[in-house]
Amino acid sequence: MAGAKPLCPVCNTTGLNLHSKEPPNHNTCTQCKTVVCSLCGFSPPDSGGKEWLCLTCQMQRALGGSDPPGTPEMKPQPSPNKASISPAPQKKDTSTQGSIQKNPVTSATQPP
Repeated sequence: MAGAKPLCPVCNTTGLNLHSKEPPNHNTCTQCKTVVCSLCGFSPPDSGGKEWLCLTCQMQRALGGSDPPGTPEMKPQPSPNKASISPAPQKKDTSTQGSIQKNPVTSATQPP
């Protein structure tokens, strides 16, 4: 059993080259400190290479379980999208109401 490689705790399929002469195929998650294979984690684009997260921690972050340091800007982005969607139906309603209102306003502003 001395030659058996420990398996990645995320995928349970990849043997980790922990104490071998082979090139490392693993990394340590900077958040939970778990050693996982290179396929089960990555460095987020917004981290500038300073952070390497396992897929478990990435999912928790994506679901709002934990926020990365220095990225509070990511939360306000969905709000403007929702705001830009809601005025579109209002414009349609306003244009229909505007044409209906023009007729009564015109007759009311021009007395006999």
